[in-house]
Amino acid sequence: MPYKPRIAMMAAVAMFATACPAESNAQTPEEAVMFMVFGVHDKDALDAVVFEKSSDNPLTLQFKVAHGGLAPRSLMALSVAKEGDCRYVVGITPAEGAQNPMPNGKFRFDLSNLTKVTFVSGGEVKLEGASVQCVESPGQCASFDPSTAAGQWQTHLGPVAAGTFKEVKGDHQQALDKAVEEFKANICKP
Repeated sequence: MPYKPRIAMMAAVAMFATACPAESNAQTPEEAVMFMVFGVHDKDALDAVVFEKSSDNPLTLQFKVAHGGLAPRSLMALSVAKEGDCRYVVGITPAEGAQNPMPNGKFRFDLSNLTKVTFVSGGEVKLEGASVQCVESPGQCASFDPSTAAGQWQTHLGPVAAGTFKEVKGDHQQALDKAVEEFKANICKP
C-alpha cells in the first residue's frame, strides 16, 4: 500500500473546527515553507488546538491539543530545515506516547519550480511544480506514493480557522497564493 502521510482523525476534526490569517505572515524562509506545507504559523490557535514554536533551528512547531479541560498536550512536532534557497527538509515527529497513529518522517521539498500551492481540502494541498522525496520514514520510503513525490501533500494541517468551509477555503487559498508569490520573489528566485 503506498505511503500517504495522514494525521489522526481526532486531529483533523480538531483542526477543521479551528482563524486563518488573511496574510501569510511569513518572516523567514522556513516560516514560509512551514505555512505552504503545513498551513500553520507559530501561535495559531483556536479552541483546543494550538501551534507553539519550540525551536528556531530547525524551525519546529509543536502541534498541541487540549483534552477535557487539561493543559494542551503535544501530538507531534513539525520542523523545517533549509538546505538551500529552494530546498528544505520537512520533518514530522509524533510526540512520545502519542496514542493515535501519526505520520512520521523527513521529506525533502525541492521548490525550485513551484508555481502554486492549491488548497484541495482539509488535510491536502497540491504544491504545483514541487518535487518531494522521502528522506527518512520508518519502513515507508520504499513505498513512497508517486503522487506525493509530485507535490500532492496530505498532511496540511491548516487552516486554523473558524467559519464555513467555503469562507475558510477562500481565505486560506489567498494566504497560500501570497506566500508563494513572496517566496518566489524574495527567497527562491528563478
